[in-house]
Amino acid sequence: MTEHSPGRREQRKAALRQAVRDAGWQLVVDRGYESVTVDDIASAAGTSTATFYRHFSGKEEVLTRRWLSPERLAELAPHIDKTQGLAVAVASLFRAYATMAAGYQVDVVTRLKVINLDMGLEIAMARGRQEDIETLAELFGEISGQPPGSLAMRLAASLTASARITAMSRWAELDGQLPLDTLLDEVAKTLAATLDNCETARRRFMDTVEAPVAPDIGELVVQAGCGAMRR
Repeated sequence: MTEHSPGRREQRKAALRQAVRDAGWQLVVDRGYESVTVDDIASAAGTSTATFYRHFSGKEEVLTRRWLSPERLAELAPHIDKTQGLAVAVASLFRAYATMAAGYQVDVVTRLKVINLDMGLEIAMARGRQEDIETLAELFGEISGQPPGSLAMRLAASLTASARITAMSRWAELDGQLPLDTLLDEVAKTLAATLDNCETARRRFMDTVEAPVAPDIGELVVQAGCGAMRR
C-alpha cells in the first residue's frame, strides 16, 4: 500500500476527524459549549479553519455526533452479531460501543456531565435521537425480516435507544465506577425478553394503510409482542 493509497488517505482523514472531536470536547469541558468557536477547535486540533470545513459543517457536528451516526455505525457494524436475533444483536452493539468509548480522549463520563450541565449542548444532542431510533429500526428490520416501519420494530428501537440513554445517565451519576460494558450488558439482558417478543410479533394490519378498523390500543401493544409495556 502506497503512502497516497485510498486506505492511507482514509486513515489520515479518520485520524484528523478524531483529533478535531477530541480538541472540541476538551474546549467545551474547559469553556462551555456556547463559548467555543470553529476557529478555536481548528486551532486546538492543529489544523486550519478551511480544513475543518472540509470535514465538518460546524461545531455542532463535531460535538453532537449522534450515537449511531453513519460514520460510527460503520465502525460498529463489523462487531454486531446479526445471526441470533435482536437481543444478541443489541448486546453485541452495546459491547462494541463500550469498547469504542473507552478510547476517547475526553472520557464519556466527563462528556455526559458536561451535556447535562449545558442546555445548549443538550438541545443540540437531542436533535439526533430520533435519527438513532430510525437507524435502529432499519437494523432490526434487517435482522428480523420485519418492515422497519412496523410497530414492533419501532417499539424495539425506541426501547433500545431510551434504555441506553438512561443507562449512560446513571453511569455518569456513578462517576463511571461500574465498568460501562458491565452496565450495558445488564441493560441488554433486561431488554432481551421484550426484544424477543418484538422480533416474533406478527405484522399487524394496522401497519398498512388498508387497515379498516383501528384496534384497541391495549390489544395492539400485546399483539406487537411487547407485553412488558402494559405495566
